[in-house]
Amino acid sequence: MAQIKYTTTYKLEDYVLNTKWEDLPAEVKSRAVDCGIDLMIALILGSKGEQFQCGKRLVKEWVKDGNLEIPGSKDRFSFMGAAFAMGHASNSFDIDDGHNMIKGHPGTSFVAGILAAGLEKDISYREYLTTLVVAYDVAVRIGLCTQDFYNFLHSTGTYGAVGTAAG
Repeated sequence: MAQIKYTTTYKLEDYVLNTKWEDLPAEVKSRAVDCGIDLMIALILGSKGEQFQCGKRLVKEWVKDGNLEIPGSKDRFSFMGAAFAMGHASNSFDIDDGHNMIKGHPGTSFVAGILAAGLEKDISYREYLTTLVVAYDVAVRIGLCTQDFYNFLHSTGTYGAVGTAAG
């Protein structure tokens, strides 16, 4: 991996903001593609389920409309609405990624937010995959650091939130 030049005293911030696709080793890039496909399949399949329909109903009630199209819907959503609805879809059937060392599903916590942001900002596929890598890396590291302090570790309340922020 290319050496990241730290521009502040906040190394995590620099890592999140400055990591580029070109910095990543080939095996990490390959795994990012695999994880991206896995997460999208879970999200698309989940968009056919009742949990997604419930999420869409909540969004229509609570969040302003926008112009983002999301998988599984002809409706248009704001960034927040898209992230919320796709979050329901991505974990609908609990078939999303898994990580044995943290005993959970890190990707489902942040894929919807990253995808919604990517749709809103019209980023490239490489930028999307790089963001996934950074979010996974940060989430898994936080998960590993915190699991000794929790009897039941769950991504949404711990490492997933930090991974989402990193994404």
